[in-house]
Amino acid sequence: MRITTQMMMSRYRSDVSDAFASMNIAMRRAYDYRAFEKPSDSPLAAAQTFQVHWEARLNADYRNNISNLEGANTTADHVLQQIATQIDTAKEKINSVVTDTANAQNREDIANELASIRQSMLSELNSKYADSYLFGGSNAGTAPFTLDADGNLLYRGLNVDTGLDKDGKVPTAASLEDLAKDHVYVDIGLGIESGAATGQSAFDSAMPGIRYVGYGTDENGVPKNVFSLLKDIEGYLKDDSASVSELVEKLNPYRDALQSAEDTFISSKTDIGARGNFLEETDSYLEAIGENLSEKDNQVEYVDFEDAITSFSMQQYCYLASLQVGSKVLQTSLMDYLR
Repeated sequence: MRITTQMMMSRYRSDVSDAFASMNIAMRRAYDYRAFEKPSDSPLAAAQTFQVHWEARLNADYRNNISNLEGANTTADHVLQQIATQIDTAKEKINSVVTDTANAQNREDIANELASIRQSMLSELNSKYADSYLFGGSNAGTAPFTLDADGNLLYRGLNVDTGLDKDGKVPTAASLEDLAKDHVYVDIGLGIESGAATGQSAFDSAMPGIRYVGYGTDENGVPKNVFSLLKDIEGYLKDDSASVSELVEKLNPYRDALQSAEDTFISSKTDIGARGNFLEETDSYLEAIGENLSEKDNQVEYVDFEDAITSFSMQQYCYLASLQVGSKVLQTSLMDYLR
């Protein structure tokens, strides 16, 4: 088979074009360090990159959820601490008035102070973080605590002492006990099993208010709710007809109940701190995962800087060499153009 100059020129142009294309790819890789331009260039690396990107986005979503939860948890802890201070203040006021030196005016003053504490407490229990009520449980869109016409405290429409609705009827939906155990699950990387969140697979973000301030009454009909206790004590203090001994006798069960309610409150409040520690630890864990994913992404999606520069220099050398070879080996003539 006779090899003509034209055949050599055709093959040479093809080879030079390939060399130039390789150099161009190496040049782009030298400034963006990407291991591939399109998935077909390296299907395995592309598949690994897509997987890493998906995991990184999930990780970012988890950390964003944790950030929101930490903000709500910190705010709730601050609010509950203020309520704890209010309970202590109320106890001190009550203890100061059940003495022989306290007169009717003293009782009236303390009663008014308790009313002020209750009003402040109601505002605290309806605190919001962002656009959600902190202590509304699964219904964070409306204020969880309200008052009926008689000034009795309601939680999501139910009397905190009797558990009845505003019409005095037994609720057909959730009871106070159910509402106190309310759950709102948020995925923070613990996993969602079978498309549904459970206590074992996601973080329970619910903080129903009555879990902290109490609900129901004891066997003697004394409220377990802090707000209701202060309301009843306020009423006894405004009774001018009662002597000191009679007042002490009436208030003793309520003072004991208030102490029990405070103990329950503090115990439940401690859970807020534990939740905060758990969220912080989980965020640190996810941060470490994010760093690992970033490192893995560098390995599968990008090439090493030195390798990229070396490859470009080599491709550039090959391209220039091909040009020099063509200029020395191929000799065109007038007959080649005429053909």
